[in-house]
Amino acid sequence: MLKATPWLVLLVAATGIGYALYLKRRAPERYALLGRTVLEETKER
Repeated sequence: MLKATPWLVLLVAATGIGYALYLKRRAPERYALLGRTVLEETKER
């Protein structure tokens, strides 16, 4: 299993990138939400 770990990481990364590209083309409004972090009630220092 340890020998397969790099391949599994590569597979997960490729799947994520593929899904992001799919959303960018098919559902741009959902793509725009990727990676957005909403921090409510935060104070700037």
